[in-house]
Amino acid sequence: MAEFRVWSCRLAPYEISVMKDRVFRGGEEGLIGYWHMGNATAGEVPSVIAGGYSGRLVGNIGVTTLPAINLFLVPGQLELVAAVAYAEADAAFDEGAYDQAASRFEDMIHPVCDYKDAVERRDAAKRQWDLAEAAADYAEGSRLLSSSGAAQAYWAFDRVIAKLLNYKDAPAKRVDAHQTATYDVGLSVFLSSKVRESLAHQEEKCGSRCGRLGSSLDKVSRKSQIGGTAFVEAEDLLYSRLEWALDDRRAPYVRL
Repeated sequence: MAEFRVWSCRLAPYEISVMKDRVFRGGEEGLIGYWHMGNATAGEVPSVIAGGYSGRLVGNIGVTTLPAINLFLVPGQLELVAAVAYAEADAAFDEGAYDQAASRFEDMIHPVCDYKDAVERRDAAKRQWDLAEAAADYAEGSRLLSSSGAAQAYWAFDRVIAKLLNYKDAPAKRVDAHQTATYDVGLSVFLSSKVRESLAHQEEKCGSRCGRLGSSLDKVSRKSQIGGTAFVEAEDLLYSRLEWALDDRRAPYVRL
């Protein structure tokens, strides 16, 4: 235990999370008892708060080594670090580097959650970052849609919507790209003679399922050719499983 603190009020969970790794000056509002264990001498720990009572060590207690608390061992150091980060974030925002600005504002929110308007500035930087990326993806999608690249355009508009749901007419553009890019894929299941022979040997072990599978796939020889595409009937369960496995990996504009 590096420190012992007593507060006159109940702390919210986020306040505990933010303040647990800080060293205080001793004059913070609500802090009514504050002792550094590393200052213990002759069984007593002097109060950090001016005019406060010293703590008394009871029992066989000794102080060995104390861990550094996030390297911020000098009172007020967190505020100095936050000031530098705020200035860097503010400069990045003015230059249009919104991703860097959002990151730097975020850096100071954890150690000093109430530093100036860092939370609001972080949210504004993230908003501008999303707007900039959405504009770039929207322009790319529009170009691809007009140049026979509907499939790629679909994903560009999809990225826009993921960032900003109602950005311009991106939802309608994605629908247009989806309809333009959609194409059908015929799914056929074939059974080789070697696999068929293996199933025949296994039929006694697996019951009639193997026999039904082979019988179902035999229909390939009796199916006619329609438009150059061979339609193969397979056992419903097998086909459904195969379709489900592929459906999980297909693009939205592909129909099986």
